[in-house]
Amino acid sequence: MKRSNLFFIMIVLLFFVPGYFSAQTTEESSIHSESVVQEGTSDYVQKISWVGDENAWQYGVEIVSVDNTVEPLHLTTDQTFVTFTLPPGNYKYKIYVYDLFGRIAVESNWESLVIKKALKPLINIEENIVANKKKKVEIPVNIEDISEASTVVIINQETKEEVQAEFKIEQQDGKNVATSLIVPKITDGNWSVKVTNPGGKVTVSDDVVINLVESEPLNLVIQGQVGYPFFMSLNSSLEILENPICFDYGFRLSVSPIIYGKNNFGFEFNFSSELIKQENSLVTLKMNAMSIQMNVLYKYEILENTLYATARAGWGGTVFDAFATGAKDYDFSKKYIYPSVNVGAGIMYKPLKYLNLELAVHNMYIFGSEATYVTIDPIFMVGVSF
Repeated sequence: MKRSNLFFIMIVLLFFVPGYFSAQTTEESSIHSESVVQEGTSDYVQKISWVGDENAWQYGVEIVSVDNTVEPLHLTTDQTFVTFTLPPGNYKYKIYVYDLFGRIAVESNWESLVIKKALKPLINIEENIVANKKKKVEIPVNIEDISEASTVVIINQETKEEVQAEFKIEQQDGKNVATSLIVPKITDGNWSVKVTNPGGKVTVSDDVVINLVESEPLNLVIQGQVGYPFFMSLNSSLEILENPICFDYGFRLSVSPIIYGKNNFGFEFNFSSELIKQENSLVTLKMNAMSIQMNVLYKYEILENTLYATARAGWGGTVFDAFATGAKDYDFSKKYIYPSVNVGAGIMYKPLKYLNLELAVHNMYIFGSEATYVTIDPIFMVGVSF
């Protein structure tokens, strides 16, 4: 090679190569927060990796403790990762790219690095569990020292099938605790729970016998109700009365002991009081209609344990306490007791386990001696479920 050519190559390496690295190397980096357990020791190896450049000659990594409690660590490598062992704490790191002559061509910004102490999960679970047979099965447990990044599976001891479990973490005495696992529909049998923490610590429970039973029905419901009924009379001597003003309130008590698939069957007791006022130029009529009804109740589960369609029908009695003032022929004050029947339908929503809300429309027929009274009653109910 001619001396002039060799001189030209040296000039390129000295002045142009660093600029080439600067243009080609990316600063994108990623931290793998999981730790790998070293064989036979309790120490952990942490790892930082990044996206490199094929033209890089070597990389350097500088790791500094944020609170200066640990000596700075300087590492060099020709790979796109480094491994090291540091105690738990808050750190920051920077990545350098070196050129052929050991000069810094590119350096990244400082990035944060948090090293946490790896904890071994502790599982407490009953040996025999009876759970509701649903699309998702809830299994009561108590798992301590678990994190959002932990992995939980349940393992069938006969088939070795592994089913991923969902969980929510609560704070109890300063510890992360999971109190239940939610898994897709599973079968009866012997299962175990396996929890893997991000630091590599694994705990497997003893065998658990899981027995699945049909979902419990919506057993007992107590509701308060308010409504604004439309009131009319059929074949009445008071047909001159128009535009009644009505308002009602009451409560309901129901039980649904029978369940078949998504269908719930039960009974309902209903007490309601309707305040009715009608007036025109001739007469003012005021009535307080107190009704007691016994209903057959049906609920259809639209969304599991959340949304139900309801239907009810029944019979009972209504007490009218009425008086009228105005024209002479209409003055009276009387009390009546009439038989009545009703039908209704609605939508019940359970936003919380023990809370229910329902919108419904009820139609009641009251069979009076002089007229059949009809109410169409949109009502709103709020209640508790047990």
